[in-house]
Amino acid sequence: MCVGLIVPVYNVECYLKKCLDSILAQTYQNFYIVLVNDASTDSSRDICLKYYELDKRIIVLDSVANAGQSSVRNAALKFFTHNGTIQTLCLPNITIYAHSETIPQCQYIKFIDSDDTITKECLAICINTIQKYHVDVVIHDWYCMNALGQIRNEMFFKKFLNLDETQYYKPMNTAEFFAKRKKGFAGFVCNSLYNIKLFYNPYVRFLEGVIFEDVLSYFMFFALVNNVVYIPEMLYIVFERDNSTMRFKSDNTDIKSLPTYQQSLAKLFKSPYNAYLYHTYYSSLCMASELLHFAQTYQKLPTSKKGIQQELYRGIKDILSSATLICIPIVRENIDPNNARTLLTTLCAPKVILACYFPKLFYIFWKIKQILKKYLKGNKC
Repeated sequence: MCVGLIVPVYNVECYLKKCLDSILAQTYQNFYIVLVNDASTDSSRDICLKYYELDKRIIVLDSVANAGQSSVRNAALKFFTHNGTIQTLCLPNITIYAHSETIPQCQYIKFIDSDDTITKECLAICINTIQKYHVDVVIHDWYCMNALGQIRNEMFFKKFLNLDETQYYKPMNTAEFFAKRKKGFAGFVCNSLYNIKLFYNPYVRFLEGVIFEDVLSYFMFFALVNNVVYIPEMLYIVFERDNSTMRFKSDNTDIKSLPTYQQSLAKLFKSPYNAYLYHTYYSSLCMASELLHFAQTYQKLPTSKKGIQQELYRGIKDILSSATLICIPIVRENIDPNNARTLLTTLCAPKVILACYFPKLFYIFWKIKQILKKYLKGNKC
């Protein structure tokens, strides 16, 4: 079974080699790596091309425009799910470096951030688990490491699930999995191995133009699979660097060090950090809006499952709760270049509030509406 590995790359010259070396050192060697260079301004592109020359399993998608992590992940997914040759694949503003015209036929997909690493047994354990339990997704755990080599937040994902040891290595349907989620979320796509069939679904793409997009993907991906299994092995190491999206805390950040698509936004605010807060706030509203649309149409999907829609609304509530806290420091600036207020107005509609905060009452109203529809339709006949 072949694994397709997707590694977005942007200005990570100090970390990329370590990431790639950890992949190439895997005990399970049946994989292909797609490196997507998002118009890096440091030597990251050169490192990608150097590794491409060293290993025929490496493909480089080289973008001339900085579009953000969601965009380059989507390009890599389009590559792996394309039904044809590289010549027939359309990826605007991207040059493809590949050793063959044939697109690799992979059965599984895994995402790895280019400043992180995986353990030597990561792929082997994931493949063995997903085949043993016949599930769509295997979820493993991870830990964080700072620049001093200190380990933090061990078994990070487990903290967001109400699981005891008897439920490790136990397949769950998605309704059971969502029900185990505590308040809050651990939106992170890199701690899972996915059956590639999931990504042939048009809903399964990353929302572009936002940050922390994994939060939305967490809900949408797992709503569309049949079953998952959680294993406690910590197979992924998140490296905490000060200038990453996850660790952006400084008011002294040089605007030029930001991704191109964020620089214009940063110039509008008193500090890059306030721009970051606004972008996070706007991203949260975008994700809540997208998840609302998905929740409203979910029941109409042929793959819909009982109990999932309610969990999607619970996810919207949690995203909105975090957005409320984020917006407090930036309200005084009264700057709204992305028109976040319009999104907020839609999300605060009575019907949405009822569904998110009073799901049982919402379900009763929905049931009454369905019965009335059926009754009125019968009377017309």
